[in-house]
Amino acid sequence: MKKIIIFDMDGVLIDSEPVYYERQREFLQYKKFDFSEELLDSMVGNTGEKTFQLFKEEIPGFYQIKEEFTEEKRIYFKDRPVNYKAIINQNAKEIITWLKSEGWSISIASSSPLDHILKIVKLIEIEEFLDYIVSGEDFVESKPNPEIYNHVASLYQADSKECIAVEDSTFGIEAALKSGMKVICKIDTRYGINQDGADVYIDNLIEIKDKVYKLF
Repeated sequence: MKKIIIFDMDGVLIDSEPVYYERQREFLQYKKFDFSEELLDSMVGNTGEKTFQLFKEEIPGFYQIKEEFTEEKRIYFKDRPVNYKAIINQNAKEIITWLKSEGWSISIASSSPLDHILKIVKLIEIEEFLDYIVSGEDFVESKPNPEIYNHVASLYQADSKECIAVEDSTFGIEAALKSGMKVICKIDTRYGINQDGADVYIDNLIEIKDKVYKLF
């Protein structure tokens, strides 16, 4: 049996969604845009490109060029960078270290830009344990399209059914299931996220120790 486990990053390895959520809200309020909480909820688990497109479609008078939106937001927050070290999820390094010691092949498949993923990986100090780090921005469509998970499986020359994905978002779970992978879901009751369909659910990453061998 091949032992392959693929982690999402945002919401799984780091608890970034509340930070991103509040920073989006703050900036939109600063710019005096008219938006709903439901619109903010919809960005959870999305790429930056998809979030921009949603905002452009739903917010009157919103930016027409993504780079302008990104740059103005960067300038607004330039003196308040995110403290990523403070939002690393409990036991993130411990569970990955344990999985490696158990002979698991470990990768990351995230919708975030690659440079951001690499920054977090270095911060958690897990570079040496990972086989592949894949960004959704390298694909025409990111999650919920299963392409990113299919790609990681192909890197291992494995069938997706031989792999386990660790996810938290609606789109991430959907992408992994469409690919044919088993799914461990990190529970998040915020933002109205639909987490239906996963094979097992955990509150803390350390619970993977008790769950992972039950999926085969």
